[in-house]
Amino acid sequence: MREFKSRPPREKKWVGEFLEIVESFHWQKKKKFRKNIENYMIEYAIGNSKQFEGEKHHENALNAIVIIPQTGRKLKVVFRWIGKEKVKLITAYYID
Repeated sequence: MREFKSRPPREKKWVGEFLEIVESFHWQKKKKFRKNIENYMIEYAIGNSKQFEGEKHHENALNAIVIIPQTGRKLKVVFRWIGKEKVKLITAYYID
């Protein structure tokens, strides 16, 4: 089994005001089918979860897994930091 490296968590804060999300082509296609995942949920997941390295299909990508309070479901977000205030969103989906 593969071990995942864990980065120290960032400060827990609401990042929606100053975080810019750049959508990948893959996410633009998948967003049509995952209409129940909205941007505020993605921002909440990035700002309020541990960020794990070790995505097997994307180098330098991070995983953020968090339970969304409104729905009670686990959301996994795969993303890559571009600078300090930009995030390239690769994909996001629920883990049930």
